[in-house]
Formats: sequence, structure tokens, C-alpha cells
Amino acid sequence: MTSRSPCFPIKKAVSLLLSGVVCLSFLAQPAAPAFAQDNTPTPEPASDPTEEVTTAPVFEPQPAAGPRFRAYQDIVLDYIHMVSQTEGWSLSGQTVLTTVNAGLTWHEASPPETIPDGSAAVPYATFLDKNTAWVIYAIDGKIDPAASVWSTVNGGLTWTQSIPLNHQAYGDKLWAEFNALDANTLWMMVRGMYVGAGTHYNHNLFRSLDGGLTWEFLPSEFSDDYTGMDFADVLFGVRTLQTARMYAPSPPAYEITEDGGATWQLFELPPPPLDPNLFDHYPNCETYQPVALTNESYRMIVACFDNFDPPQRYEGYFYSSRNGGKTWLFGKLPQQSRPDTAQLAYFDTENVFLLGKHSFQSSDNGMKWSYLKVVNWDGQFSFPDPQHGFAIARLMGGVSLVKTTDRAATWKIVLPRVVR
Repeated sequence: MTSRSPCFPIKKAVSLLLSGVVCLSFLAQPAAPAFAQDNTPTPEPASDPTEEVTTAPVFEPQPAAGPRFRAYQDIVLDYIHMVSQTEGWSLSGQTVLTTVNAGLTWHEASPPETIPDGSAAVPYATFLDKNTAWVIYAIDGKIDPAASVWSTVNGGLTWTQSIPLNHQAYGDKLWAEFNALDANTLWMMVRGMYVGAGTHYNHNLFRSLDGGLTWEFLPSEFSDDYTGMDFADVLFGVRTLQTARMYAPSPPAYEITEDGGATWQLFELPPPPLDPNLFDHYPNCETYQPVALTNESYRMIVACFDNFDPPQRYEGYFYSSRNGGKTWLFGKLPQQSRPDTAQLAYFDTENVFLLGKHSFQSSDNGMKWSYLKVVNWDGQFSFPDPQHGFAIARLMGGVSLVKTTDRAATWKIVLPRVVR
């Protein structure tokens, strides 16, 4: 789902040494000498110029940004996330929008981010429910080191700005990826990519325990091309990654944390027993889209493919463990699926979807798959439940919003427009 200095309590110990004090109240005291009255005011002690006064940050909700679209204007959506059959969020350019009628109309609900004139702004976001969301902006392909995360708890009516991240990710392009456990606990990776004797990746991982107001930087000894991150609780999480190197390919691997992301341990996966030489047949075998259910039970996709772009040969498996990775179950994915790009939607063991131009479903925890639908467009999918789904469909430069009410068997076009 911030690099900030830790705050340590300051404790002062004051000791009073009382020694040699004798009260002789019965003895007569000599009269005090009389002095002329001095009306000169007592000087105040000078303040220490090196003393720093620290104040707690003040988090004040701010109204959403002003409208960027005309009323009743038709819009093109770039990303959609539905939280129910009728309610959800979307992104269109730099604008955040909400709907309450299954995508027919949308209300603008963007954070009041300052965007310089002439700059291209891209929001990276995660949406927990109809009220709760977090957004960070990249300006001209870069996330400023002092950038903040915006959070809302009222569906985008107001937004609250976090403390600055002060991240140190770098590269030709920077972006952010979130994983939200609940309204208080979430993680965010600020990622960077640069090209130089190959493609290189770096990241800064942050964790928030107060709904995104403050962020703790979680240093990492290594960084890779992460393909997914999911947390089962405040401590246990799984990350998948691409491990392939141009001259030294390696088996597919994943990472586990048991302390909330502070440390990670790398594990390599075994090949399927029915195909023990699978990893030798392909130059690339990678892990994708982890699903962390508990610290013992988690799932992921393994995709193997050649070096062509797009791949000409590929195959994949659905890996499932119920004992913390000690043993694995292997479900062969359908040959028509693209396991490296297909979108996994996991609801429970009886409702698992693999969505793409060729879509499939499984009712036995991914061990066997049945055909759902073939379409001629590429899609970004959002299923709030197994029966109802939405997608941003792209075909030959065109973009449409489509929806299904029958488990992806049929799709209908929706014409979204903005309302006030």
C-alpha cells in the first residue's frame, strides 16, 4: 500500500540534595539591613538561539480541486476501480472522479494539488471503499522528493495532505504503488526506473499507520522490478518480482515480510512436478500478482516466456501454498491466457478469475480453469463481486468503458459523462 526523523521522549531527572539544613526558629534573627529601592526591571534571561521549538503537524482537510470538465461533458476514463455494483472511482488524466450509478455519470473529486502550468500530472492512487482513498501525483514523470500523499474519508469532498515524504527514489521515470489493508494501515512504494547498460529499478517503501497522514520509511538492502505487493495483516506481506537478468537468468522468486515491511526475505520457487524442466525451457520465468490471505496461505502467478516483445511462446501456473511456502499446489493456466499480463481477480477459492482478451474462471482454487469469454480489446478490469465487472477497453487507439452483469460472458458499452 516517509523518511522522517524518529521522535524520542525527553526525560528530565531532577534531584534535590538537602544537607546540613537546621531550623532554629527559636533564635532571634538579626534585623535585615535597609537598602534603597531599585526600580530597575529584572532582565529576562536570554533565550538559547540554538534551541529548536518543535510543533506537531496540523492536518486540516481542504476542499477538493475546482472542476476541470464542463457539466455533462463526455469523458474518457484511464482507470476504474468499483467498490460495489454502482459505486466506484476512476481517473481521467489528472482528475479523480466518483460514481454512484454504475459509471453513467461521474463527479469530480480531485485533491487540490498545485500543478504548474504546462506540466503533465499523473495521479497514482488506491481506493479502499466509496469514502476512502489515497492519491500522490507525479509531475512531468517525476514524484518530487518532498511530495505528499492526499487522503480522503468522505468520497473526495475534502482531502488532507500528509507530511512530506522526503523520498530518495530516482530515475528517468518515477511512480507509486499502494497496498491498503484498512482505513489506517497501508504501504506505498515510490519506484524509479532508469536505463543504462540495461534497465535498472530502485524503490523506497513507506508505511502509514494513521490513515496516510504520516509515513515511515522502511529501508531495504536491495531493490528489484517488483510486479506486485499484498499484505494479509499489519505484519505479513508478499512481494512478487521479475528476477531475469540479461546474462544470468534465475528461477522465479518472491519475497516475504513478517514485520510489516521492515525486512524482507527472498525465496525461490520449485518447478511443477509434472514439468520439472520448465524453468530451463524459457529465458524468463517470473512471479506476478500475489494474494496474501494469511501468513500461511498465499497465492501467485508464475509466467514463463521468451525474449520477444510481445512474447511468442509463453505458459503459466497458478501457485498456491497453505503452509507458508513449505509445499505448493500447481494449477496449469490455459494456453490462450497471457499469464504475464492477464489480470487476476481472487475472491475466494471458488471464484478466481484470469481476465484479458481470453478470460477464464476457476472454482477449485486455480487448479483447473474453464473458458469465460474472448474479446478483441485489451482491458483494465475491476470486479466488485464475481457477477459484476467493469473494464476500460482499448482497441486501435479508441477507449471505452464497458460493464458486465454475467461474469464476463457479455459486455455492454457505458457512455460516461461528468455532472455537477
